[in-house]
Amino acid sequence: MLPEDDRFEPIGDPHFDRLVGETRSAAVAGHLLDWLALAHSAAAELQRVRRRSARGSWANGWSFGTDRYQYLLATASGLPDARVNPAFQSMTIGIGNCALYQYRAKTGSPLTSVLDDTELQRRLVRPPEEPPGLFPANHAITGGRDLLFLPWTGSEAAGLSGAWVGQGSADRDYRIRWSWLWPLTSFTRGYARTAGLGGPLTARPAPTGTTGWNPHDLPELPLRHRARPQEGTSGT
Repeated sequence: MLPEDDRFEPIGDPHFDRLVGETRSAAVAGHLLDWLALAHSAAAELQRVRRRSARGSWANGWSFGTDRYQYLLATASGLPDARVNPAFQSMTIGIGNCALYQYRAKTGSPLTSVLDDTELQRRLVRPPEEPPGLFPANHAITGGRDLLFLPWTGSEAAGLSGAWVGQGSADRDYRIRWSWLWPLTSFTRGYARTAGLGGPLTARPAPTGTTGWNPHDLPELPLRHRARPQEGTSGT
């Protein structure tokens, strides 16, 4: 189920259309919503597999979050014209003239979002340098593109419950001061998922190796004891 964000009051003047292209902004926003929603449903399915394990249930909040992120990472390349950069212990996605950084709004609301978990996050939300240097501090992460934040909320039980896109920088507590922030659903008018740019995203298993995994299915490797080196040789 996709989120209904009509109750959210948008902030500022959005630049989403300009950065991803006005003719395709609805399709890109729709694909991003599908991508986030499918990650929640795929991770929830893996949780059910974990609970049915013959070795006992090993489903928890940590495993759900890990499966969800791995699904996002594995399927990000299916977004329209996406250039995925999984470096820096996280993921940024280049689409059009922007670099998208997706993250879970751990406070439950993008208005109180805090980004301080990694050095990447601290670099991304720092205010612009004064005076500006030859290259900004986050140039290597964004590739010189405009940075857009993509905060979202969701859980195993509720699925994806909210998704927004915006720009801003952090205060001293790394809480984002938004220059603009809009629900992704605001840009999906006229978008038909069955005829969207690049076709609809389809769910596929996250690459965790948990579904139907059986150690007896592993191929037999031709292992043998290593011969002892003869006296007076290096053994190489």
